[in-house]
Amino acid sequence: MNDISVRRLSEQDLTLRVEWFNTPSVYQHMAVDVPISLAATQLWFSRDVVLNPSRYDVTFVDEKQDVVAMGGLTDIDFKNARAELYIVTSPKQTGRGIGTKCVQWLCNFGFGFHRLNRIFLYTMPRNDGARRLYERLGFRAEGVLRSHILHHGKFVDRHVYGMLRDDWSKQEWAKEGILDLSQI
Repeated sequence: MNDISVRRLSEQDLTLRVEWFNTPSVYQHMAVDVPISLAATQLWFSRDVVLNPSRYDVTFVDEKQDVVAMGGLTDIDFKNARAELYIVTSPKQTGRGIGTKCVQWLCNFGFGFHRLNRIFLYTMPRNDGARRLYERLGFRAEGVLRSHILHHGKFVDRHVYGMLRDDWSKQEWAKEGILDLSQI
């Protein structure tokens, strides 16, 4: 990914993850309850990440080894060849193309390495920037789940986006099964 590399999410990333998720510009677009504590995040990591074969969480770092984004594929269903994608970019790094590179890597990992047929994701109602990014990368709007989640005390919609293997294979950035996984 040129100036960005990837590694597995580790316990050393959790303090920064908590900081990001407790930042208003981040949590307004995430389906999370705030404040998020480090203790709860450590429990989530040990219970839901480390021991869970149906998710793959990663950290993206720049050439100085500063963390610029975190993301992953969750609810990986190998039988039905699908997974949910998520990405969180550093609040200090938005608008620099990092999200684009990270989503491309995650799609290449899911479609190219894991041979998935479908990757989907959810966005919050006011996250227009994310929706533009996903559409530019080839994701298609599939619908709106009305009043789907309780977000900061009120029920809100969630937008569903999806990409199929056929959609991905037509992208100029698609890479079939050639990811260097030695670093993760």
